[in-house]
Amino acid sequence: MAILQRYSLRLRLGLAMALIVAMSLMGMVSSLVIANLTQGAAQAINMAGSLRMQTYHLETLMLSGDTGTTRQAVVAADRQFQKTLDAPQLTDSVSQSFGSDTRERYSEVSRRWQTEMEPLLLTFAQGNGSVATEHFAASAPAFVQVIDRLVTALQNDTEDKTSLLRLIQGVGLFTTLVVVYLLFWAMHRGVLDPLNELLAAARRVSTGDFSYRLAHAGDDELGQLGHALNRMSEELSKIYGQLEQRIQERTAELEQSNQSLELLYNVSKRLAEAPQAVSSYRYVLQETERLMGSSHGVMCVAKRHPGGTALMLASSPDPEDARLHFCAHSTCLDCLGDGHTHIWPLTGPKNPLTQVLSIPLLEQGLNYGTLSLAIADGVHVQSWQMQTIETVGRHLGVALGVAQRAAQERRIALLEERAAIARELHDSLAQSLSYSKIQVARLRACHPDGSNPRLADIIEDLGEGLNSAYRQLRELLTTFRLQLPEGGLELALLQTVDEFTAKSGIPIALNDRLSHFLLNANEEINILQIVREALANVEHHAHAHRAEVALWLEDGHAAVVRIDDDGVGPDAKGAPAGHYGLAIMRERAQSLGGILQVERTKAGGTRVELHFTPAAYGGERQSATGTVAASARGVS
Repeated sequence: MAILQRYSLRLRLGLAMALIVAMSLMGMVSSLVIANLTQGAAQAINMAGSLRMQTYHLETLMLSGDTGTTRQAVVAADRQFQKTLDAPQLTDSVSQSFGSDTRERYSEVSRRWQTEMEPLLLTFAQGNGSVATEHFAASAPAFVQVIDRLVTALQNDTEDKTSLLRLIQGVGLFTTLVVVYLLFWAMHRGVLDPLNELLAAARRVSTGDFSYRLAHAGDDELGQLGHALNRMSEELSKIYGQLEQRIQERTAELEQSNQSLELLYNVSKRLAEAPQAVSSYRYVLQETERLMGSSHGVMCVAKRHPGGTALMLASSPDPEDARLHFCAHSTCLDCLGDGHTHIWPLTGPKNPLTQVLSIPLLEQGLNYGTLSLAIADGVHVQSWQMQTIETVGRHLGVALGVAQRAAQERRIALLEERAAIARELHDSLAQSLSYSKIQVARLRACHPDGSNPRLADIIEDLGEGLNSAYRQLRELLTTFRLQLPEGGLELALLQTVDEFTAKSGIPIALNDRLSHFLLNANEEINILQIVREALANVEHHAHAHRAEVALWLEDGHAAVVRIDDDGVGPDAKGAPAGHYGLAIMRERAQSLGGILQVERTKAGGTRVELHFTPAAYGGERQSATGTVAASARGVS
């Protein structure tokens, strides 16, 4: 080892001389190898070129006529073509080619011969001469072009080998000259320059720069010193790099945690302040989009009755734009899925979005809807983002569940209040009217002969008035005892439509596109009573053949309820005496802070249309007082 260290620089000089000899040997060996590779190249090119002549010969034979002699000649020419194609001189030259182009061209010729040309020859040989000749003549020019490309590839490969030989010889000569030149100053560069480099490296390490690496790192004494200095710098650089990487990773994790906590805090705070306000859901949607880097989002709630799909509750930037991007080229089942978080592709000719992330709104296993966000193509959703967004989905599910249970509790309280009023009316006013009817009957019995016409008229008027009041009281009690099923207004509307269809025999269609999650108990009761009153008018007065009940959200905040029929239309003289249904419907609309319009349709029927803004969208808040008062003023 000591001798090697002592004479290491001299040893490198000897190695340089050996390199010159090695370069010379490499040039000679490469010349022999390339010469051997190019041997037989000319014969392979000639054989490939002969394939063209054989193709034309086959075409000429087939065109000469379909005879037994011709078919034998075609079969013989076919065998000769296949023999030439499989000749060792040609296949060896192809397999020894430098690039893949020659092999691809040969494979293309072989493939087209076996799949296109040879089957036509076999068809000709079997006696189907006219068809085979026509197809062979049509395919021959293209096949010859493929053979031409094979010949060109063989020629280019031979030229490449010759050029490579010249290049190797030139490089070998140039390298030899360079090595000889370097020998004159190798000792100078091998001692002085490495020392200067070691000194510069030591200075940079002393200043904390560990990126510098010594280029002189050989096996001599200076090289060993350089190796040691490089290893030391590399180890120090790794230690510092790992420390910086850990700091960056922890910083990124803290930033992600901060974003998640900030979002969850804002979501919880907003939902706690206004759990049933659409503005709260829109705020949550916008905050979620900001976290995910999404430009479009939509929050939909699943309808509760069997066969229901979903209705849009909030969207960004606006409902029409959301329908254009999400609903125009997909169905509700795409977003709802099977109740789990999933990513699905969004297609459409005018749709710039490519995929949608749908998160279920869950509470205790119940799926209230979905939160869908547009994700640009190529964007990867990180695990912390997915966990955060799923937590937001659970928060929204809890908020919707709480809102639904609160609405159910208010609905039950309102119905109990109405039932109590109905009982009071039955126990007081109904008994009083019954007693009055008995007294009128007794009075009529005391005046059986009708000798006093004036008294008879008064008794008759009293009887009719009491009967009318008693009938109105029964209808009022029926109205107060009207119950909303557990499914809420959605199921109640379905049952109401089925009920009036069965009673009247008039087909009534229901088009319910209104999200009932955001309707309170008063709004549901008033809507149901208006619909029932309008359908009762259709049944008794319209003489209609069909009717339709439609509910939807207009301009993103206004609820619209429309009842159409194709009957005789509204009476221009107004409601008959003793009928208060239209007035009660208008009072119910006013209690909702809305308006009720009754007009004639273009087809001649009647249209009853209610417009109001639900409290969840910032509309006027209603109480049970208005609802009960409207019901208590009378029924038609």
